[in-house]
Amino acid sequence: MYVPIFFFIYLNPKKTLFSLSNLFNAIPRTSPLRLLVYQTLLATATAHDDIEVLQLTKEGVEKWISEWDISAEEKAAFFKSIVDAYAKADQ
Repeated sequence: MYVPIFFFIYLNPKKTLFSLSNLFNAIPRTSPLRLLVYQTLLATATAHDDIEVLQLTKEGVEKWISEWDISAEEKAAFFKSIVDAYAKADQ
């Protein structure tokens, strides 16, 4: 039986974040799939006001962006999603 990941996000967000983090770290560093997984991590953490659990640093994000094989538009959208997540967390 297929169960969409968003079901688990609301069932147990901490376990979902842990699982997504493990998946992110298991994916090859240059894979564009890392972007999709991290966007899901970011959205999950933001939805549950738990963005600090991600422990994002400017240096870390810049390193990921340089490793991923993604377009300039995708990079810009990723940076914007991070900014938006922190803006929501400050509200």
